[in-house]
Amino acid sequence: MDEFGRFVIPEVIREYLGWYKGTKLEAVINDVNDKSITVREVSSRCSLCRVGVQGLISIGKGYACVRCIRQMQMK
Repeated sequence: MDEFGRFVIPEVIREYLGWYKGTKLEAVINDVNDKSITVREVSSRCSLCRVGVQGLISIGKGYACVRCIRQMQMK
């Protein structure tokens, strides 16, 4: 890891996974005790409930599903 907190995913792995410049990735903590993470391609899913559903509405830099929008309107 460099001084900016970045790490390199080797080219052979990026090519195998089809990750190219501009591919959006996210890092998710698997286990704090084991200090392990998963790096995966970002898929369109609700930013609130994290469920991958169709018909998402773009809000800012994320997405919201109809169910979450309805719940927010009720409050």
